[in-house]
Amino acid sequence: MRVAIGTPVKNHTVTVEYHASLWQLARWPGFEYTFYQSPEDLVRCRSRLVRWFLEETSCDKLIMWDSDIAPNPRVVLKMMELPFDIVAARYRQKLEKVVYIPLLPVDAKPDEYNTFSVDYIPMGLVCMSRKALQKMVDHYRDELECQDLYHGKMKPTVMLFNLIRETVERDWSGMGAPIGSKVLLSEDYSFSKRARALDIPIHLMVEPVPHVGDFVFV
Repeated sequence: MRVAIGTPVKNHTVTVEYHASLWQLARWPGFEYTFYQSPEDLVRCRSRLVRWFLEETSCDKLIMWDSDIAPNPRVVLKMMELPFDIVAARYRQKLEKVVYIPLLPVDAKPDEYNTFSVDYIPMGLVCMSRKALQKMVDHYRDELECQDLYHGKMKPTVMLFNLIRETVERDWSGMGAPIGSKVLLSEDYSFSKRARALDIPIHLMVEPVPHVGDFVFV
């Protein structure tokens, strides 16, 4: 299996820990990958990475890997092998208080693959199949396609990560949002909502991965 690795970057910089993880993975026997980085805002970056993956590579899966995530290579390899169209890794928020995202129900139990079936995932480290992404792009093209200027060229891009305004039905964020109020979903939760609307299952791995800030949060 050949994979595409796409990384949103800010100011064209990545953390040392990210670079070390990617270097270790690249040296793994038999591992083949194509690599692409994109700057600018996350909605544009992530949508652009999907367009690049579908139109400019022949890879089977896209691994979206943020520049502040530093996984053990074995975690990435396991993601690639799991029989799911979308599977993500958990990681801790960059806070002194230990909070992992996304929040899980207290009675949540992992399946036989040691993953959880969830409604929403963070996009810091996620593996997605070509089949699932193509299905989403085809379905949402009329609603979300626009011209994206990159390197001086306009390219039609389906903005799968465009933010969704939603009525709060339950406090999935754990932040005390009043039921019935309006919230603007983040780009990763907006993507998750669109995937679930097409009956594309979303899974979350049990193993957390390091999240790099002023410290390495694990």
